[in-house]
Amino acid sequence: MLIGKNINETIKIARDEFEMQGIDSAWLDAELLLADVIKFKREEVLTRGHESFPSKHEEKWAEVVSRRIKREPVDRILGKKRFRKLDFVLKPDVFSPRYETEEVLSRALERIPTGGNFLDLCCGTGCIGISIANERQCSGVLCDIDDYAVKHCESEIKRLVPGSKIKVVKSNLFSNIEGKFDLIVSNPPYISTNEIKNLPPEVLNFDPEKSLFCGEDGLSACKKIVKECPKYLHKGGWLILEFGFFQKEDPVSLFSSEWINVKKRKPWGAPRSEKEFYLEAQWSPS
Repeated sequence: MLIGKNINETIKIARDEFEMQGIDSAWLDAELLLADVIKFKREEVLTRGHESFPSKHEEKWAEVVSRRIKREPVDRILGKKRFRKLDFVLKPDVFSPRYETEEVLSRALERIPTGGNFLDLCCGTGCIGISIANERQCSGVLCDIDDYAVKHCESEIKRLVPGSKIKVVKSNLFSNIEGKFDLIVSNPPYISTNEIKNLPPEVLNFDPEKSLFCGEDGLSACKKIVKECPKYLHKGGWLILEFGFFQKEDPVSLFSSEWINVKKRKPWGAPRSEKEFYLEAQWSPS
């Protein structure tokens, strides 16, 4: 029985079920799911916890609790993911945006000049490129190798930033890209196939494999991007690239002497022990 005498107790029952499955964010997950099921704001869940759980929602509640027990991510159950200032629709075959990638976006917003143009490689939901267009007056191209991701990204552009100067193309990295850009930003596949055993079920079972894995070293896509992107960058343009925590090869070593300001970055305000997970570099040929 997943229903308690009131909302608070119902949340506690779900939390206990989640904790038994090793879910770290059990209490938060229970609150978010319950708020969505009974159409409350999260603050209402906190202030109206003494009220009875509405019986008309019992079947739906049982369904979502069961899905979370099977380690389906909360965002996929809700069907949406907040990324910076926008809510992105989640589809089963499209990679779910990660909160840490907001740091990549923040750096991209600093580097894109007013009226400039950008390229978002391996765009997935389009969360980076669409967010840039939402906050800056600029033009851009978003690309992905997957047909489903391209169609989904097109619909998100129409929904979130109608009238923006961005478009989506199907492209295997730079294969269908033309022109030069002030900024290239990418969150490509970067997980080594050797890391599969270390991934939580929420990632391994629910994100598309093609968005996760990239060879035995996890750097195959990054190497191609660094090698090819000079042809697509204006002089002084920036590359911002997310990479994995566990690559043995330092991604900084991929850059030639024609690049300057090559720096690995970690989350803003992160402790010294936190690992870098993205880098930036400026193209400056002689």
